[in-house]
Amino acid sequence: MQTTSRRRTCLRRAAVATLAFLGAAVPGCAQDEPVVSLPDEYLGQWYYLGSSGGIAGTGRGDDPTGWMEIRSNNTIARFDDEGVQLGVDTFTLTRGPSIFSTDEVWLLHAPGRLEQAARLHDEDRLTLSDNAYDGFHFSYARSRPPSPGD
Repeated sequence: MQTTSRRRTCLRRAAVATLAFLGAAVPGCAQDEPVVSLPDEYLGQWYYLGSSGGIAGTGRGDDPTGWMEIRSNNTIARFDDEGVQLGVDTFTLTRGPSIFSTDEVWLLHAPGRLEQAARLHDEDRLTLSDNAYDGFHFSYARSRPPSPGD
């Protein structure tokens, strides 16, 4: 009888020790996960080409000036043509389907903005598109487009 009682006590202690060990180990694993960043082909300098979309489909009517820099720390810095920084937006990332495709795309989430789908059309063209049916599509190129008079 005593042997059975001792065995149960030992098993209980082993179970408690195992649960305590697992409880301490699990939070440590979650903290070690890497921060998600866009792949390298998205990073760097992108020149603004213009916008399209919106309710009327005509875009914002703005001039294709300035550029942005997508950085690996999940920020986008925006600059005017003279290189003056206009602002920096911070975003988080997820992968998932968008209104443009059932394939997974990078979805950027910035405070106070619509979710945007980041899509590369080739190595030199990028669009950031509001993930909404009446949203805007912002087009960018790796190299500065020629001026109309060139």
